[in-house]
Amino acid sequence: MREDHARLKITLIVLLILIFNFLHYAISTPMTKLHHIIFRLNYLPIVMAAFWFGWRGGIGAALLTTFILLPDLVIFHRQALFDLNSYLEVILYNVMGVVIGMLSSAEMRQRHKYNETVAQLAKAEHLAQLGQMVASLAHEIRNPLQSLQPTASLLESDLPTKSQRKELTGIVREEVERLNTLVTDFLQFANPKPPLWVETDLNHLVEKTVEMVQLQLSPTSVPIRTALTKDLPPCRVDPEQIQQVLLNLLENAIEAVGDEGRIEITTAVSQNAVFVDVIDDGRGIETADLPHIFEPFFSQAAGGTGLGLSICQKIIEAHRGKIWCYPNKETGCRFTFRLPIGN
Repeated sequence: MREDHARLKITLIVLLILIFNFLHYAISTPMTKLHHIIFRLNYLPIVMAAFWFGWRGGIGAALLTTFILLPDLVIFHRQALFDLNSYLEVILYNVMGVVIGMLSSAEMRQRHKYNETVAQLAKAEHLAQLGQMVASLAHEIRNPLQSLQPTASLLESDLPTKSQRKELTGIVREEVERLNTLVTDFLQFANPKPPLWVETDLNHLVEKTVEMVQLQLSPTSVPIRTALTKDLPPCRVDPEQIQQVLLNLLENAIEAVGDEGRIEITTAVSQNAVFVDVIDDGRGIETADLPHIFEPFFSQAAGGTGLGLSICQKIIEAHRGKIWCYPNKETGCRFTFRLPIGN
């Protein structure tokens, strides 16, 4: 439809140029008032082309007019060397085509940006309303799940050890736990809490988190090593939220390395910021997946919710920091987040 509309406009412009210049050539007595009027009517299609198609349209219409008038300029007006009006008029055609066309192109760009902004705002408002609705729905779903989870555990404990019903009840309990985790993660992602700022020693927070994780691991599990920079300056952060980031990154690293591998956490300070690295030599992340790992519901792990890294990114950004991931030189990957000092 737009292409047909553009063709009609182009056809109208070309027809006007041809009609006006046909009348220009048809008048037998040049330099009359009527001749001058028709000569200046050429501005109309040039201006129309510039308004409709920008600088390309303005220049195109001006050049077409100049090409049609070229024989008249060469044959008749070369005899009137001291009458430069016609030459200046043709030059002005091209100047007008360029100037008005450039102004029109700038206006088109601004209009396009405005329309894009309006569309983005409308989409954002729609997504915000949808997010509120889904968050309310998720909250209502979590209430019965919290009742089902202890009920399933109680039923499982009352059944005989090698009973098929006990096995089925265990599956129900595990699925309820998984759904409850998914709903909880989604609610945290949809309605993140603002940080409660506390001056915190990140080295101590890292050591505390590593100790917590290792207590949950079996003795044969891969140990978590630390390489912490001494005299690390304190940061104003929410300790619980930053610990949640560390726990999530460590859980991903443990899942990636399996029974064999290396996990290390390092801290460093540079340019008024503290850096924390969580490094593993596990299976790594595909290069094609790297741009998407912080997107909601994107997960490589079987049974993963795909919200953990998205929540981590939101927490770090709420602390005016940044988090990113890149592969190690040999194998595995490295997650790094930066937190400003004196936040």
